[in-house]
Amino acid sequence: PAPMLYKYLFALWMLSYDKSIVATLPDGVVRNIRDIMANCRVEKVIRLGLVVIKSFLADEKLSEDIVECQILDVVQQLEFEKWRDQELYDNIQEVSKLVAVQVSALSNFDKYEKEVNNGHLKWGYLHSNKFWGENINKFEQNGFSVIEKLCKLLEIDDEVTQAVACHDIGEFAVLHPLGKKKVKDFEVNE
Repeated sequence: PAPMLYKYLFALWMLSYDKSIVATLPDGVVRNIRDIMANCRVEKVIRLGLVVIKSFLADEKLSEDIVECQILDVVQQLEFEKWRDQELYDNIQEVSKLVAVQVSALSNFDKYEKEVNNGHLKWGYLHSNKFWGENINKFEQNGFSVIEKLCKLLEIDDEVTQAVACHDIGEFAVLHPLGKKKVKDFEVNE
């Protein structure tokens, strides 16, 4: 119910002012906010959700979670809803711009390369069609070394990493002019 969602968001908003508590928030908290924002259409809940997102952007880890959970898509969808209050539209647009800045800052090729070098991939914005469309030519750097490392991740014993690596190799093969040839050069079996 909306009153419970409001209280949940209000508690998160209050907690967001204490940096030591923010560091201990569980991993799923941003996903919960996204789900609330996607499914609830009560104005006071949406308004408070936007305030919480704005507060969370001050924390680096929570900012990354906001980008990874694709909250930008949810906030942008709110602009097309019919709200009674013009101020709510303004808040939606402001938070949308703030989150978009974080998306562009956090979803760059260097971060992708760091994740591949780390050896553990997880689903998120860095593995979206939009990311691949914007960064496909950057994979040519250093003789396609990132793609080579990505192909080697298919051999590790982590199902999520393997699934993400398969997806990314497929995106590369489809989008890059030499994609299929390079994937074959790195001896990835079909």
